[in-house]
Amino acid sequence: MGVVRAMVRWTVAVFLVGVAANARADATIDGTVLIADEAFSLEEVMEEILVKRRPTRVMKFWVVITGDQVKLATKANGMSDRVLAKGFDLVRQYGGIIYACEIDMQRLGLTAGDLLPPAEPIQGFAPDGGTDTDSVLYSHEDPTLLPESLVQLHKLRAACSARS
Repeated sequence: MGVVRAMVRWTVAVFLVGVAANARADATIDGTVLIADEAFSLEEVMEEILVKRRPTRVMKFWVVITGDQVKLATKANGMSDRVLAKGFDLVRQYGGIIYACEIDMQRLGLTAGDLLPPAEPIQGFAPDGGTDTDSVLYSHEDPTLLPESLVQLHKLRAACSARS
């Protein structure tokens, strides 16, 4: 009888630790902007989301793809890289929104139609505008698809602004 109780306690303890770990993972990704760039590649961002901090429920988070990493988020690449296409679909299922920086798309000669769904183009701060709260939303954008936190929205815009 004592052995059975010990096994039940151990099983419950393992379950509770797992639930607590998942709750922490959810809390760390919910509302977060993750940026794929030359320092933290798209592959590393996808691993962070789908392996290290895999969501246990639907939540809002954003993936911003910048620089030459934008080439990886295209239909041409996605058709040959089925794992990436499936990863993008999972990010969407978990509530993630994937953006590719317009400035990098233009530099690479890409259009919105070239992007692997569900990726969408996103603008950075206007070159002649400031980085204040008045310029973080553009009239054509749906604010429900962007971070509510001005800090996270600023991070998203700054990642897609002109780099020197």
